[in-house]
Amino acid sequence: MNKKNILFLPWRDYNQMLRDGFRTREAQILKQMIDSEAVDKILCVNRPEQPKYITKILPTFTNDSSKGLSSERKKHKKIYTTLYSELWQVNEKLYVLNLKYHIPNPKGNKLERLKIFKRLTSAQIQRALLAIEMNAYITWCVDLTRAKIAEHFKKDEFVFDAIDNLLEHDQNKTDSRYLKEMYSIVNKRADVVFTVSTDLRESLFHSHPYAYYVPNGIDLRKYKEETFERPADLPQGNPIIGYVGLLQERIDIELLKHIVLENSNMNFVFVGPILSLKYFEDIRRFPNVHFLGAKHHDEIPKYLRYFDICIIPHKVNKFTKSMNPLKLYEYLAAKKEVITTPVPPSEDFSDSLHVAREKEEFSMVLQEVNQKPFQKFSEAHLSDVIKQHDWKDKFSNMINTINEKRERND
Repeated sequence: MNKKNILFLPWRDYNQMLRDGFRTREAQILKQMIDSEAVDKILCVNRPEQPKYITKILPTFTNDSSKGLSSERKKHKKIYTTLYSELWQVNEKLYVLNLKYHIPNPKGNKLERLKIFKRLTSAQIQRALLAIEMNAYITWCVDLTRAKIAEHFKKDEFVFDAIDNLLEHDQNKTDSRYLKEMYSIVNKRADVVFTVSTDLRESLFHSHPYAYYVPNGIDLRKYKEETFERPADLPQGNPIIGYVGLLQERIDIELLKHIVLENSNMNFVFVGPILSLKYFEDIRRFPNVHFLGAKHHDEIPKYLRYFDICIIPHKVNKFTKSMNPLKLYEYLAAKKEVITTPVPPSEDFSDSLHVAREKEEFSMVLQEVNQKPFQKFSEAHLSDVIKQHDWKDKFSNMINTINEKRERND
């Protein structure tokens, strides 16, 4: 077998993956790269990290990649340190390049948009590639802000994995011109594009000849354990209606208020970091609402085990249409009944979940499922469905797609 080397440019860096527990799409794909017999070496390039003086002055502003990682670093081998970077060997396959530019990196990776830092980043990547003797490789980019860097380092194939439509994100409205330029580079220069949703493929990559819809998946190994100890911070008594994931404006707060008020005999539990405190200010006051904060990904199956029903109360708009919530796959792997608004990929799972289009319908379905669970389908059915969405199979299909594209063009 002709093994592949991969230059990997993630959206969330490797250090954040360690802290969070490899929950995200790119983290799961990186794990599959490590496990795959088709892959030889991987160089994962983190974004420039925030300097320590910024993390001390503005701790909420930073995503300091060194915080809480000292115990993990002890397991890794440092290859070298320069003024601007560190190269670590994590295992026999994976190398991680940390970039240190000693000044703040504003949101949106704006530092690397400046020519001097773009050149500096390129020099650090080139040095790392030489150090690990990686001459031929696939450039696999998830970070849209690094499309130009990915294009610069295109060796064999340039693969882009699109995880959201960033043009539709409220926080990116002032950055749309730059993002459109990056999407244009991807369309012109990427050999293969994978998209997390069909809407994303059709809206941004409809003219690309090798754009493929690859929905999210699940690491089923985490859900083989049947007996989990009940987490101590879960409320007792009433049925638990659970949500796992980032807590921000994608959630329909009016829908949420309605179902919370209409169902005072149920506990609504939210597991995940609150990214918009003001947005959830009112609903946090309800006695049957419980925000438990962020949890390591290894802990998520324990919480899902004790949820009675799982929900996805997302708004229906252009941004959520470009998404493919990982939480759905986690819910189904835990064999839980799911109630969702009509957002992707609900159309792909119509026989395995409940779709509610209005807040009144959402509350009504919630009550019906609580009173008579598993009337529409069985737990065994959910087990059969989710087996088709294992990350191992999805990554294997991605590699096959890349190979087939190469063979066509040879």
